[in-house]
Amino acid sequence: MFHLLRKSIVMSACCTLVIALSTPSAAAAEAATPAASMTTAQAPNSATVTNIKVNGQFAEMLLLDTNTNGFLAASKDEVANTSALDFSYAFIDPANPDQAILIAGAGEIPNSAFTITTTARVTTAHLAMTTTFPIIRCVLNLITADFACAPGTPSSFDLTWVTNGLGTSSANTTQVDTFGPVTTRIKGTFTSKTTNVNGTWDAHRATNLAGSVLNTDSSTMTRQITVAPNP
Repeated sequence: MFHLLRKSIVMSACCTLVIALSTPSAAAAEAATPAASMTTAQAPNSATVTNIKVNGQFAEMLLLDTNTNGFLAASKDEVANTSALDFSYAFIDPANPDQAILIAGAGEIPNSAFTITTTARVTTAHLAMTTTFPIIRCVLNLITADFACAPGTPSSFDLTWVTNGLGTSSANTTQVDTFGPVTTRIKGTFTSKTTNVNGTWDAHRATNLAGSVLNTDSSTMTRQITVAPNP
């Protein structure tokens, strides 16, 4: 995806990030909170590293409209009884076609903000919230691959997933994706069902966008998001 943006930067569907103003080392954070489903820490090279663990259900979707491409994942960890959201989307800068604007964030969310309901015939998921965790806004030069990131404004979501019966899949995956300053590493086993997604995200409307509801089937899936510091 991000076919409009592929000039000198490689993008994947799963790019998310978060800014931490003052955090311990990544190793120290992992050791201090071994049961946590999400940790954020600063690596020795000043990169920000966010780890999200999911043992339970989650929902994913493409964030697409005429000029925008991106991805969103909302998850519920049934072991830690916590929920998390990570997302990113980008669009060509209206003032400069050689630049893209990236909006992204990752963080813990209230359990009430994300729900999944399964019946004998259909599975639905609903995300309704305005972010309280940090959002960043990056300007990416599509010619030189230079970038500069700064704090952004909160993002709002009101999205509903409904299974459509078109497909199911099982996967055991290890995936690494990079877009500009963001590298996302995903590892885990899950089953998924295809969905249609409707609702709103920021100033955009989702109408039958492609998505999935997924289940890790009692295993733990990890998503590690690394954000490089500004040059």
